[in-house]
Amino acid sequence: MHNFLRARRVSLLRWVAFIGVSLLAQSALAGQPDAASMAASDSSYSNQIIIRFSDTAADNSALGRSIAMNDVGARSQELSRALGADLRFRRRIATGAEVYRLDRWYSRASMQKMLLAIANNPNVEYAEIDQLLQPLATPNDSRYNEQWHYYEATGGLNLPTAWDTTTGVGAVVAVLDTGYRPHTDLAANLLPGYDMINDTFVSRDGDGRDADATDPGDWSNAGECGFGQP
Repeated sequence: MHNFLRARRVSLLRWVAFIGVSLLAQSALAGQPDAASMAASDSSYSNQIIIRFSDTAADNSALGRSIAMNDVGARSQELSRALGADLRFRRRIATGAEVYRLDRWYSRASMQKMLLAIANNPNVEYAEIDQLLQPLATPNDSRYNEQWHYYEATGGLNLPTAWDTTTGVGAVVAVLDTGYRPHTDLAANLLPGYDMINDTFVSRDGDGRDADATDPGDWSNAGECGFGQP
């Protein structure tokens, strides 16, 4: 009896393993890109194309006839035949263009070849990759890589995450610091602040807590770091 249960357990484990391998195989056949292949590709993957066809057929080809008859099924078949890939009509968008889904995901290089083949047809106004685009506001300053205090996540401010969310229009930012120095770039954008330090040895501004958020500019008094040092 014990051996029988052990045999049943082994058989069950083999069956589970078989199902797992089958699911992995199906995923691979579906063409879903894994993280490694996406990282190694020249750009992002996509499995959809946006195509805008001419309002009137330019010739009497199969694609031209499908446009004249407004037959999206026939268009899908003709495009699939031309590209050697399975394209399925998904929907028509507000501009009049149509979204088609491919049988699997393709790299940008492969998609560009398909787009060129589609766009060369006289019945097509344009074709483009249907892909997710996100705004990025990281500065293009040539010396930005030297300003670690902006982008470094551990010791810096990690600002790119904020920049990609908002450019700051209408945003109020609270800064907890020793204070601010007058500057023309800040003059029109400062809200009232507060000095929370009552120990004048720490604040170095000669007074305790008050509504003046300005900072003397240096922790050292004049002359403490050498003659002539402010």
